[in-house]
Amino acid sequence: MTLIPPALAQPSQTCGQLTSRPYGVFVGRAANLLPQLPEFLAIAAVPCGYLQHSLTFFGSFDDVQRARFRADQLRQAGLEAVVHSFVANTPMVPDAYRAAVVLVEPTADAQKTLGEVRSLATAQTATLGNRSVILAAPMSSVSTATALSAAMRGRGLAAQAISVSSIRVLGEPSPSPKPSPSATPSPSATTKPTPKPMVFRLLVPSTSVNTLAQVRRVSPDAFERLYQGRRFVQVRSYGNRSNAQRELERLRSQFANIQLIQE
Repeated sequence: MTLIPPALAQPSQTCGQLTSRPYGVFVGRAANLLPQLPEFLAIAAVPCGYLQHSLTFFGSFDDVQRARFRADQLRQAGLEAVVHSFVANTPMVPDAYRAAVVLVEPTADAQKTLGEVRSLATAQTATLGNRSVILAAPMSSVSTATALSAAMRGRGLAAQAISVSSIRVLGEPSPSPKPSPSATPSPSATTKPTPKPMVFRLLVPSTSVNTLAQVRRVSPDAFERLYQGRRFVQVRSYGNRSNAQRELERLRSQFANIQLIQE
């Protein structure tokens, strides 16, 4: 038996609020736009919001193998499902099942850039750190996000596929709890503001017209950017300093002037 998912209202919860277990399964499409699905999948579909986009949640799991099994069931139904986790300290999800997003650096004509990006994928503007960016394909597989970023670079856009987790932490911070109006906290009990999460980026100085092509041999999503008034090629970005440091050491043999910056 197959069911057509009903026309569901705008999601009332964010996708992160639905993942009570370590691993969640998502499809980057609104629930009312899904094709016919077997009943056991259709009844599991729950609309949720991520980066102001409507996605569909298909359950959370304690075991990554169970989550991958659900994702494979959805792929057999013709949907590009991903396994992702919003839970802190969760063991790494294999690359083939991790969610990704495309980050595009806008040009001087930001609206024109946004229109070009939207000709290829759903997209929106956002503020990450201290700069404005464009985010596209908010919960895609790594392969799709990589292909989209390559297509965008083919049109002259500075696009890169990066981890959804990095975007979530920077773009959707959890609101700070409001103090009770009846309680007057003592100076020692005052809650300190949560520090802004840092992103660690590997940059190679752009010393010739060939620098970008050389870096893309090891990082296909690399793109040119300005940093402190100088032109660099950004190799990759990380939410964890240890991972960035390991990659820095690995790439030093190829790019002697590679730098690790924190934003």
